Amino acid sequence: MKKKSSLFVLILLVFPVIVVVFLHNFGVNRFDIPVFHEKYTEELPECVKNRDFPIKITKSDVGFIPDSDSLKIVLIADLENSQSIDKLQGLRLCSKIEGKPISVLTIYSETPVELSCGRTHKMEREQLEEVSSCLFLIPKGNNTVLLDGKGRIRGYYNCNDREETDRLAIEIDILIQNNEYERGD
Repeated sequence: MKKKSSLFVLILLVFPVIVVVFLHNFGVNRFDIPVFHEKYTEELPECVKNRDFPIKITKSDVGFIPDSDSLKIVLIADLENSQSIDKLQGLRLCSKIEGKPISVLTIYSETPVELSCGRTHKMEREQLEEVSSCLFLIPKGNNTVLLDGKGRIRGYYNCNDREETDRLAIEIDILIQNNEYERGD
């Protein structure tokens, strides 16, 4: 009886070690962030009908986008269908992305939002509304878009919401881990 119980205890102790070693050597823990707007759908506005898909946003589309190999966060202030960027949440975002290969651009029409981690660009309200709905395709309630190194849209966020800012920071880390911040063809 003692021999059986010691064999049973040995199996109970060895089995978890075998599982951990197996998962460590053969398991892959990788997350992917989807690419938005890979194909044209009827839900998209009419102004994007003639664009190439998947949608890629580059410096040639709009001159004020940073031309770099990094990820890009574009914050849109003064939208009618969304709250403007809260300064405190903007500072929180800057602290979360500090030291990462990412460019931040804030676009506004009336109320400038100066963030320590990026630059700003001013435009007329009508142009701002057109850029947000036809270029970045920002849905109602959101004010931020994440672009990868290839200019593809990887996410929409409301950076006035703490949870959305945290989600943005996590998705940036995932893209960096997957080396999707680098420009490529």
